[in-house]
Amino acid sequence: MKRSEDGKHIVVRLSEQDGKRGTLKFPKPVKVLNMLEDVLFESDKIEYKPFEILTIGI
Repeated sequence: MKRSEDGKHIVVRLSEQDGKRGTLKFPKPVKVLNMLEDVLFESDKIEYKPFEILTIGI
C-alpha cells in the first residue's frame, strides 16, 4: 500500500496466489489501475484470474 505518484489515490496491489479465479466485491466503487497507476475503470466488483496482480486505487 502506498500513495499514488500523482497523490490522488492510495494504491493497493493484490496478488492471487492459489491459482483460482474469483471476484472481489467492495462496498463502494474503487478505481482499477494499471501498473503505471493510470485509471482503467471504476467498479465495485472486480473479477480476477489465477496468479493475476491487481492494482486498485481508493
